[in-house]
Amino acid sequence: MEAEMQITQVFVARFWRKVDRKGGDSCWPWLGAKSTSGYGVVSINGKHKGAHRVCYAIENGADKLTPEMHVCHSCDNRICVNPSHLSLGTALDNMAQREARGRGNRPQGERVYGAKLTDGIVKDIRSEPITLERTCDLMLKYRIKEATILSVYNRKSWKHIL
Repeated sequence: MEAEMQITQVFVARFWRKVDRKGGDSCWPWLGAKSTSGYGVVSINGKHKGAHRVCYAIENGADKLTPEMHVCHSCDNRICVNPSHLSLGTALDNMAQREARGRGNRPQGERVYGAKLTDGIVKDIRSEPITLERTCDLMLKYRIKEATILSVYNRKSWKHIL
């Protein structure tokens, strides 16, 4: 339990005054202070807490919220405090949701350490139909294997490049 979250009725009233409660299933944006990472922040008992965490504690009880548990957003909106968009989960749950929604921060393409290709090379490989002569030219020009060229050309790799 987050012991420093002593939630009073006065605090709850002050908290909700900083929320744009649009109703329904839409996001309820936090109108108060925000952290550098874009999450709503609220001060409670002299400590700064995420507004979404505090909202979860208000709605579900602070005893359910342990420091190692995450409050996850189903809407992926960092400033949303709509209780119907918030759920409790582990760090692994949170990361799995992030990956499932395609918001992972894994580098791809030329941002991958040690990548031999660039976006420009990929576009060049895909710019014309692949023939035996062209494949040989590309192998010599970029010092890459035939399998790499075919993988790029057939969009089995570097799928993010159109």
